[in-house]
Order: sequence, then C-alpha cells, then structure tokens
Amino acid sequence: MKRPIIEIERSGVDKALDAMGFISIVLMFFIAAKSFGQLPDQIPIHFKFDGTPDGFSSKNSIWILPIIGLFSFLLLFFLNKKPHIFNYPQKVTEANAQRLYTDATKMIRWLNISISLMFLFLVHQTIQTALGRQSGLKPWFLSVFLIAILGISFWGLHKSMKNK
Repeated sequence: MKRPIIEIERSGVDKALDAMGFISIVLMFFIAAKSFGQLPDQIPIHFKFDGTPDGFSSKNSIWILPIIGLFSFLLLFFLNKKPHIFNYPQKVTEANAQRLYTDATKMIRWLNISISLMFLFLVHQTIQTALGRQSGLKPWFLSVFLIAILGISFWGLHKSMKNK
C-alpha cells in the first residue's frame, strides 16, 4: 500500500521556526562578510574536543561554514515538504498519516533551527578566535549541541511511536 500524500499545514510556531532558520543563515553570511576585512590571513578551521583550534587555513575558508549551513538548511527545509518519504516506526495509514507527518515535520523543523543556530554560533566563534578575542570554542558548545540534537530526535521518535 502506498503512503498517503497529504499537505501538512504549518502552524504559527512552524512558520516562526522556518523564519528563524532563514534569519540565522542570512546572519551567518552577514557576520562573515562584515568581519572578512578584519580577519588575519590564517584563521582556525578545526577545533579540538576541548575547543582549542588545531587546524588553520586561509581567511577565505570563513565562507565554508555559511555555505554548509545554507545547504543543510535548504536540504531539511525542502525535505520537510515530503513527509511521506520519511521512515516511521509504524505503518502509515490514512488514519494516522496526518499525526505522523505533522510530528515528523515539527521534529525536522526543530532540528533545522538547531543546526542553523549551531552554524551561526560556529561562524561567530571562529571569527572571535581568529581576531584574538577568545582562545577557541566555548567548552560547553559540543555538549549543548549534542544534547539538543539527540533530545529533539528522541522526542520525535517518542511522538511517532505514541498511539501505535
């Protein structure tokens, strides 16, 4: 049986999350462009687990993070328009498709904003480190990001398994 293809109406929160993601992408490019002239010839491009930089490259590499962030945002944004192709822990039927698709698209939106904000933070921190205003990434960064991503993923899985 083919899965039902239905359009999921976006709530106000959904629209706000999409807008926040878009704004974070624009801010990434704005911050990189605004700071580009001040950056030294070599900037950090990789950080150890403790947040200290251990890889350096040309200041042109500052554009890598916004480009990856933009690609990631757009991929999840457009993928979210086709929830019928997602994997679900239960069979998708006419009766449960609306609920499963709505929950799945909400989870993807929360993941998307989390990832977009992570890239925005990384761009900012890379610039601050390159300019000598700090010594590397904040030590709590990786933990907070992993907890957010895993928390959102487990929440989404829990919601999709509910009311089997």
